Amino acid sequence: LWSKRASPPRVGANESEQNRVGAKQNCQSNTAGRVVHMLALLSAAFLPALLRTPGLSANPLRRHLRCRQPGCAFTEADYRADPADLSAAVLPEFTEQHVYLHFHGRGGPDREDADLQARIIEQDKAAGLDRFVHVFVWRRWLDAATAERISYTGQALGRKLGQALAQRKGLRSLHVS
Repeated sequence: LWSKRASPPRVGANESEQNRVGAKQNCQSNTAGRVVHMLALLSAAFLPALLRTPGLSANPLRRHLRCRQPGCAFTEADYRADPADLSAAVLPEFTEQHVYLHFHGRGGPDREDADLQARIIEQDKAAGLDRFVHVFVWRRWLDAATAERISYTGQALGRKLGQALAQRKGLRSLHVS
């Protein structure tokens, strides 16, 4: 410690630079704090209306408000509160009793999917099997889903298509890949 009469310790060039950087960071953090405070005030006015906006997919906001702990998981209840629109997810018409349904990978339908479909059709023809072979294009639902929603979207899509297949009369076999 130094007294009032004694001069303060001499600050070296390195320490002086650290003080300048610290002061600049403090100023920046104060500015950032003011911006965050202003945004909080604005969001307090608009957030309730935003959460009530239909079709906005405000579910992440709702979840954030409901669960403030770090690492709060997205649950099936969260998905059910704001499910994906699967109304356009339908299978094409077919009359065959045997079905091969293939779901493409994350990147969408590609050459491998087309090759698989052609190979199965060729093998079925050689075996005398009349089977409906279809590559289901579900990319629009994959691309629309966030990482936390994608598995629930896939499950819901599978349930919908499974229910449609279960209602078909005369379906004898189903292969899914």
